[in-house]
Amino acid sequence: MIVAKVFEANIISFTRQVACYLVDQPRLCHTSSEGLRIYVDSKIKNHPAFNYTRLIATNPHYAGRILFWDPQFCATNADLIDFVVTLGGDGTVLFTSWLFQQTQVPPVIPFHLGSLGFLTNFNIVHIRDVLERVIGCRGNGVRVNMRMRLQCTVWRKGGRLRYEDPGSSIVPPSVHTFQKNGAVPNFTTSDTSEGEFDDSDDMLFFHTRNRSEGLHATPIYRKTSVPGIVIAEDETPLFASSINSPVVADIDTVLNAITSTLPCKADFSYDDEQSADPLSESHIETGKDTGMRGGLDSRVRKPVPAESFHILNDLVVDRGPSAYMSQLELYVDDRHLTTVQADGLVVSTPTGSTAYSLSAGGSLVHPECPAILVTPICPHTLSFRPFLLPDGADLKIQVPFDSRSTAWASFDGRHRTELKQGDFITVSMSRHPLPTLCQEDQSSDWFESLRRCLHWNERARQR
Repeated sequence: MIVAKVFEANIISFTRQVACYLVDQPRLCHTSSEGLRIYVDSKIKNHPAFNYTRLIATNPHYAGRILFWDPQFCATNADLIDFVVTLGGDGTVLFTSWLFQQTQVPPVIPFHLGSLGFLTNFNIVHIRDVLERVIGCRGNGVRVNMRMRLQCTVWRKGGRLRYEDPGSSIVPPSVHTFQKNGAVPNFTTSDTSEGEFDDSDDMLFFHTRNRSEGLHATPIYRKTSVPGIVIAEDETPLFASSINSPVVADIDTVLNAITSTLPCKADFSYDDEQSADPLSESHIETGKDTGMRGGLDSRVRKPVPAESFHILNDLVVDRGPSAYMSQLELYVDDRHLTTVQADGLVVSTPTGSTAYSLSAGGSLVHPECPAILVTPICPHTLSFRPFLLPDGADLKIQVPFDSRSTAWASFDGRHRTELKQGDFITVSMSRHPLPTLCQEDQSSDWFESLRRCLHWNERARQR
């Protein structure tokens, strides 16, 4: 299989030459009586520089030997391909990796016809010698480098719960502020289930009525001395610190308390008329966002996986067109690690350590190091530095429900997608690495690419 740039006529013409050479070469070496089957990009079949119709008319023995591939063919027939020859730069290698998403990638022979070429370690001048070694005409074979890939799955938040499941008595999540006067609203949820709050003694009860069950109550919140503030039975009070404390959990209560100490002649009674009750029946029925963290309408169903990708370089989650910083919650092995406030976050493989991660301040990582790189993009705190995780770690990057804006994600620079509040991406090591052929060995090729592409540590010797 040959993957080449399809926008340059000279490379397309050279692709035709390589395809014909691979069909005829095994016959010259007598390793096969029929020759190889070569798959070429279907986009160049009718290109004037390839001209498949005329090629078959003048050379009939290429019929049935030069075939054509498309993305659908690669997704379903990867087992028919023994190796892939790439003619281009690093982008061509990344595109080859992208073609084989849910299956093992065939060994890739990358020839340099691009700009930098961290991954294209073979000089195009030596293409004949390399191909003869691969197809067994001469030499002792080649070394293969297994490059780690990452599997990234996009999860979308599920539908909102509105206490409509028959036979269930779902209690609302933690709600910390009801009304200014401390009253608790009653509400009816649906024709299959009814619910109401009961303000009695020092406990709050949520009653549910189901068709199959009678009325029963479950204590869920404990009232406090502050009007309108309740806390869950198993939680600590949000307003645990004094007004003078530098750490304030419930900003609404603090502002209300400070407001009473700032007398003025203005009449703000119209605020109560214009403001809607956060837990009113209309909000519950329509599912509108009240803006409260942990409110009734923020209780969501089980997230749904939307799409999954296997990437060679990096996953980038950034703020997109928004002027606000990205706010992301980062989890490692189901444990909350930190809240990311930055322009974005780069999660990359060792192969991708020389790409976006390096520009964002990440370290160079040898391809044989089993690690996952996490690099913030322009973080708000200077102490948030890039770090490495073991390759067995499972990451989750989530956009919080109370985030000011959405986030955007790209996978190896492709498939730009928006992540809305509540959506998240899980990242883990892929079962399908990318095998690439080594010119010498893995370490020698990698350090040579650093010297060739980055002029790594080159300077005039001190006298």
